[in-house]
Amino acid sequence: MPGSHALKRSSTFLTVLTLCASPLLAQAGTFTGWHLNGNASLLDNDDTLRIVPLGSFRVGSAWAPTQLSLLEDFSVAFSFRIGGGSGADGFTLTFQSNDDGSTTLGSNGGFLGYQGIERSVAFIYDTFDNGFDTDRAPGHNTSVIADGDLANGWGGQTVGEAIDINVNDGSLRDAVLYSWIDYDVSLGRFNMFLNDVDTKPGTPTVGIASEWQPRLGDSVFVGFTAGTGSLDDNHDILSFSVTTSPVPLPGAAWLLGSGVLGLAGLARRRR
Repeated sequence: MPGSHALKRSSTFLTVLTLCASPLLAQAGTFTGWHLNGNASLLDNDDTLRIVPLGSFRVGSAWAPTQLSLLEDFSVAFSFRIGGGSGADGFTLTFQSNDDGSTTLGSNGGFLGYQGIERSVAFIYDTFDNGFDTDRAPGHNTSVIADGDLANGWGGQTVGEAIDINVNDGSLRDAVLYSWIDYDVSLGRFNMFLNDVDTKPGTPTVGIASEWQPRLGDSVFVGFTAGTGSLDDNHDILSFSVTTSPVPLPGAAWLLGSGVLGLAGLARRRR
């Protein structure tokens, strides 16, 4: 990608299977029915999720009203914008089966509203370097984490290759970015894609393999967490959707219906 919006990609990626998601239709009220915690709020007739607003030491989470089954393939698509403040700390897209369910909320600041959320896998969109294992590109990067421990990473293992989302140098502040998370049930694998245009790349940015499965069970809550510390930003999710591709359930005489879950339609637009 040319120009100041270019994303700095690592030259090494994990070997993956890429899912082909169906086109997603625009629909107002994308976040109607979501469960909000902490400082999370809805704007624009429920069409924008502000995980955390400007202000020091804020924390928020928001969970979709429908859980996702890990017995079928699915693809999550969303767009987001970070900016308006002094530059911290970032957010996560989290899959979790925590005991607190839709009221789950982690810690503020560099912990991104995620720290302490057990039985989880999260993709991180980080805008401030707190010196954690997941802060691989100084100040701004994306990575993957599990079991609510940002400081220790994936049990201390290197998972995937982080890329620089380049928010704090100004080139992508207040710009709309796009991300996709695919789940392949046959591999037991999540893969994340990121772009600064509404076109899904052919190669994932980072992925995570099957060793997380016993932690999560057969279904998960999906949602976002975020935090601010002494520095801040608005952390806005502008669109969200899920498409599913069913697989037969063992011993069942029926298949789950294909198509778009009733979570929302993707509003593909720049604001």
